[in-house]
Amino acid sequence: MDRYTFTAEIIKAITSMIAAFALPVALIICVWLFKEKLGSLLLLFRVRHRDWEASFRWDKAEAEAKKLPSAPFDPDTQPTPEEESRFAQIAKISPRQAILEVATQLEEAVRSYASMNGFAHYSRRYALLIRLLRSKRLIDANTSALLDDLQNIGHAAAHNLSDPTEIEAVRYKQLADQLIRHFDGLAGVTKMIAAKTRVS
Repeated sequence: MDRYTFTAEIIKAITSMIAAFALPVALIICVWLFKEKLGSLLLLFRVRHRDWEASFRWDKAEAEAKKLPSAPFDPDTQPTPEEESRFAQIAKISPRQAILEVATQLEEAVRSYASMNGFAHYSRRYALLIRLLRSKRLIDANTSALLDDLQNIGHAAAHNLSDPTEIEAVRYKQLADQLIRHFDGLAGVTKMIAAKTRVS
């Protein structure tokens, strides 16, 4: 190999190395130069993703609520006009707080039903309690799925992962109230079975 060929090979090798590193280096420089713009774009993407996920949860929850059996009307369990007015005021001022209050009422109804079925001292997480009720066939798959969806919507509101509106707070209350009435019905059936067992 003569001197010119050797020099050409060295230049070719250096050019290949530069070409191999050029794209990653250019990418790093671009990211560094436009980091603020990229950050805002990523934030926008996350927001849109969360909006889509929230919309999916709402649609799914409302479809599941339609499959719940109709609970008999019980005037004693209906909210008073004062309670309805209070909720409307909270939903207008702070939809997030309104959702959290209703979520607490729903959890109390679920825990009360679990307690009636022998799980009074079950202190594990609420999500695990829902799974337990499902595994013991004390609730069906649809009820369990609806509870999960409402829990996820409530969790997103509690941890500022969503920015609920007044309309969404009202939607949440309608779904939760329907589930609470459903659990009241299940509790009534449990009481009847317990009464029959005592008699026999």
